[in-house]
Amino acid sequence: MELSLFAVSLAAGLAWTLPLLPTTDVHPGFFRTSWLVCLGLLVLSFLSGWNDSSMVRSTLIVVGAVGCYLCFFLWALERIGAARNLGLAMGVLLIGVLVEQTLAGAHSWAALEVANALTGAWLMGACLGAMLLGHDYLTAPWMSLTPLRRLILSIFFAASLRSLSSLTGLLLSNQFGPASDVAPLASGSWWFYVSLRLIVGLLAPLVLSVMAWQVLKYKHTQAATGILYVAVIVTMIGEVSAIALNRLAGVPV
Repeated sequence: MELSLFAVSLAAGLAWTLPLLPTTDVHPGFFRTSWLVCLGLLVLSFLSGWNDSSMVRSTLIVVGAVGCYLCFFLWALERIGAARNLGLAMGVLLIGVLVEQTLAGAHSWAALEVANALTGAWLMGACLGAMLLGHDYLTAPWMSLTPLRRLILSIFFAASLRSLSSLTGLLLSNQFGPASDVAPLASGSWWFYVSLRLIVGLLAPLVLSVMAWQVLKYKHTQAATGILYVAVIVTMIGEVSAIALNRLAGVPV
């Protein structure tokens, strides 16, 4: 269930990152690669959540996977208009699947958990999209830096909103320490997960986005891509720790 949710979240975030990019300034190969990544994530979600998913959810994931492949195919044919329209539809579909899957496992703060899921998907998708885009500058150095700057800004704003929703969850649930009624976590484990969530998963992406922005001022795309690699890793660690805290302690962070 958790792996399926994580994969859908990452796919939805990446799908919604793509419309931020101007097609005239980005090599078509980036879009093809991105949709194949989304396809792989949805296949992972389907296989890992087969026993726990409803028939409707499984069907929607399969439809999303087929749609991602069609987006890849349309970009291969350079049918840009059709590819963008279908991509937007796939983004809406994946957001719907993410919200439904989040509500299915929600605790007391359902609305906040949905907000966490959406902002978390945005943050992971922006980081992954920016990292993938950074690689394109190795083979297409003529590309404008504007698309990469947009995604780095997106990381900063997504991390800011994700931090706000996470801190709100901590305050509303009154879970700054282990709660005996809902949390089967020892004190050491509790603070380990919370520290991992707040420092690695939220503070680190904010700092790394600023670092990547500053590096791009000198047009060092390779250095920026390396920073974005780290951003992808710490963001995923943070979201996994958030899922663990939510499932084990009922804290929507």
